[in-house]
Amino acid sequence: MRDVESLLRSTPNTFPTKSSRRAAQGTWKPFRPNSVPDSLFSRPLPFLIFLEQVIRPHDLSYKSRSNTPPPPRRRAGVGPPPAQARYNDVFHQFDLDPVSQATNSRLLSLFVSEIGKIYSRQVTGLTMKSQRRLGKAIRRAKMMGIIPVLSAPKLSGTYRNRR
Repeated sequence: MRDVESLLRSTPNTFPTKSSRRAAQGTWKPFRPNSVPDSLFSRPLPFLIFLEQVIRPHDLSYKSRSNTPPPPRRRAGVGPPPAQARYNDVFHQFDLDPVSQATNSRLLSLFVSEIGKIYSRQVTGLTMKSQRRLGKAIRRAKMMGIIPVLSAPKLSGTYRNRR
């Protein structure tokens, strides 16, 4: 081990590279690993410790170092307010239970996308209760084989075929 250390100490740190040419021209600057670029000082970072800064022992603990603020959460897409949903909801207006319409493929096809996905409440504009019951009715219809599982029903006379 000492032989390796003595070998490393005896080898010169200068190699004929661009830096030696720059040193001859006077444009070479030594690399300082402790130097911090000016861009880091332009914004406050929680992990930098500056000279003459008072720090508490707690500031160096794992919990305080890893305790960064959580990223801002995207607000979940919610449907219309209850009054507007009741006004737009066909099931609520006619006092129909969507689950009782599980065999009505024409009605259920209006709430299923081309790839068989149930439209969200944001898209349908139904009340929360009707949306839950509609999802249950569509899943039941898919299990019974009334509507296809991975595509929209191909029905004649629907708005999809009129385009």
